[in-house]
Amino acid sequence: MSVSDIKDIFIDCFTEFLRQNTSSTSMGAEKPLKASELAKALDVSIATISVWENQGLLPARWISNRKFYLLSEVNAAMKLDPRFERKNTLRKKTSALSTIS
Repeated sequence: MSVSDIKDIFIDCFTEFLRQNTSSTSMGAEKPLKASELAKALDVSIATISVWENQGLLPARWISNRKFYLLSEVNAAMKLDPRFERKNTLRKKTSALSTIS
């Protein structure tokens, strides 16, 4: 195998990697959210978002040097992880109370 062959294989592999990881379908039409936007959507503090991410509870994506979240991925993670159950219950109770007043 020549250097040229190895180069071609590397280019093909790298091109495929870029195609899979930067395609428009990887994030679809969903708008990536900043930590502050996600915190507002979930009615928690930005510090809570940071703690949850550091604990591996929230999936984050990087675009250039900025971190973003997809609400669909966050919702899926929250449904799967029992540590969010208490927060979801509190949010439901809070929502129910706000409709009463």
